[in-house]
Amino acid sequence: MYIYGCPMNYGINAKGLDNSIEYLQKELINKRVGDVTHISIDLLRCCKRKETNNQKLKMLNSVLATCKVIAEKADKIIKAGEIPLFIGGDHSASIGSVSASSNNYDDLGLLWIDAHPDINTDDTTITGNIHGMSVASLLGLGSASLTKILNDINKIKPKNIVMLGLRAIDPPEKALLDELKIKYYTRSDIKKIGIHNLLVKIEKYLDNKKIHVSIDIDVMNPKIIPGVSVPVEDGLEISEMNYTISFVKARMKVIAWDIVEFNHYYDIEDKTAKYILYMIDSICERNTLLV
Repeated sequence: MYIYGCPMNYGINAKGLDNSIEYLQKELINKRVGDVTHISIDLLRCCKRKETNNQKLKMLNSVLATCKVIAEKADKIIKAGEIPLFIGGDHSASIGSVSASSNNYDDLGLLWIDAHPDINTDDTTITGNIHGMSVASLLGLGSASLTKILNDINKIKPKNIVMLGLRAIDPPEKALLDELKIKYYTRSDIKKIGIHNLLVKIEKYLDNKKIHVSIDIDVMNPKIIPGVSVPVEDGLEISEMNYTISFVKARMKVIAWDIVEFNHYYDIEDKTAKYILYMIDSICERNTLLV
């Protein structure tokens, strides 16, 4: 496992994202937090660029330049035979990390664990924030510049995507999810069916594909994991996320991970920071998950 990160904040430009990974490194990494021991993160810099005043694609040039750096780094990690674990930063960074995975694995699967589907385009966006366009860009939709990182092909096929934990879907996103027949499960589905039963469905649906797992921690309940820029009421409990990581690690062919959207500015008593570090160690098999 190769851990790297980038404090990408251009996709939402929220206070706190630009130094949250450094906060993890300086304040918590290499210290004991419960029974977890931590290792450092290879930190990439963001790439600030001159911007136009495009309110439908805010900070486009900086997002694009930074995603290219992330993609090039991840591509090298994969080609060296390692599994990359990316720490963000806002979720627009996954345009870079997933592009690298797609560049190395044909017919890649994507497990998108998030409160939001992030499938808006510059035509449908309300905010103009690119972190809400990540999946659309990976599908080859929206601004052409965001679809061409590392190569000109579409990174993911609609049939190879599963979204888990959604609970904030814009109407145009719902229409596109249905039009493309993208498989998705909401928070209500998890409550109704149970996390284990849903994960079994996802495992069967992705059919032994190599998969990139992208976790936006705003998928979790903000009452227990508050350190996010765009909190949404309800969400996964810690036990459900722990079980999801355990299940996916044990039963699916994961070739890359993302953990994004930690914002220490909104954290309370380091609850989110400590849990992020726990997730890192869990993914790296350095402790046993509590389920």
